[in-house]
Amino acid sequence: MDRSKVERSKASVPERVQFFSAYLADQVQKAFVEYITLSRTSPFTALYLWYKSSEKNGFRGGELRVAAEKPGDEFELAWNERINPTLNYVQVRNFIAEKARHLPILPVPEVLTGEMAPPVNS
Repeated sequence: MDRSKVERSKASVPERVQFFSAYLADQVQKAFVEYITLSRTSPFTALYLWYKSSEKNGFRGGELRVAAEKPGDEFELAWNERINPTLNYVQVRNFIAEKARHLPILPVPEVLTGEMAPPVNS
């Protein structure tokens, strides 16, 4: 194995962690804004957290959505209960972030080569 490739891969680990954290934070923020919008327009509607896994150009990715009904055929429930309407906005954002960490929506690059995965936009 080429030594420079190994050194580059080790050096880029913090970059990959930062990239994954930013990607996840972006997905959580989009879902949170969707929650705020929907909860203000129809406060008595049961809202659920949905996710979609996807693969594009060999990279896995995905997206989060908040909706009362299934947003599309590709989406699955991230949590089998509705988002508790008694939670305040900080608690809802934390709830979405906690559930998102365990979902298969993070982009996965070819880790062994040290390449970075671009965000998957659907």
